[in-house]
Amino acid sequence: MPIKKAAKKSLRQTKKRTLKNKAIKENYKNLVKKAKKEITAKKKDPIAKTLSEIATAVDKAAKRGVIHKNKAARIKSRLMRDLNKAFDKKVSLVKRERVKQEVKKPSSAKATKGKPVKKTTTKPASAAKRGEPKVKPAKK
Repeated sequence: MPIKKAAKKSLRQTKKRTLKNKAIKENYKNLVKKAKKEITAKKKDPIAKTLSEIATAVDKAAKRGVIHKNKAARIKSRLMRDLNKAFDKKVSLVKRERVKQEVKKPSSAKATKGKPVKKTTTKPASAAKRGEPKVKPAKK
């Protein structure tokens, strides 16, 4: 057991990270197993969706540092190779359509409602912490 306070905190952080990393790994490993079963059963419809889920999960794992980016590429490559071998032709991943959310921008007339806008100056972060007023540097 760690004795120092920093070592205790480090141990707590490591435990949390380990749990998160294991969950991420289990997620993509289960998806890979599911895809391999679907490939052997030659179920073409669900496999394309599963492969896009695998690509997403593996890329996220690589992005978060759970696995290396080359391992992520290798996993995807091997699955595609097995898939193409099983169906004797190239099969592409299903791309999900992204829905763009519209951001409503308030019109300038409605936002101010005829009120004059006050101009404020910001303090540097260090001065703001101490509660000091902002001092402008002298011009040369």
